[in-house]
Amino acid sequence: MAFGPDPHPWLQPIGRRVGVTVFCALWLAFEVWSQAGSMWFWLAAAALAWAIWDFFLSGNYREAD
Repeated sequence: MAFGPDPHPWLQPIGRRVGVTVFCALWLAFEVWSQAGSMWFWLAAAALAWAIWDFFLSGNYREAD
């Protein structure tokens, strides 16, 4: 059961979801290196947490049977 809006069709391929998640992780790593604890650090951390939850854990992007 998906919560929230329907998954976007552009994000259906696993490679795109992995790419967005890796981008968020790299952004967070940069923020840790430059200024941990800043507003941008927390924004990057929230974006990464959301990407992991929505793309991989919530079941919104299950493959067709």
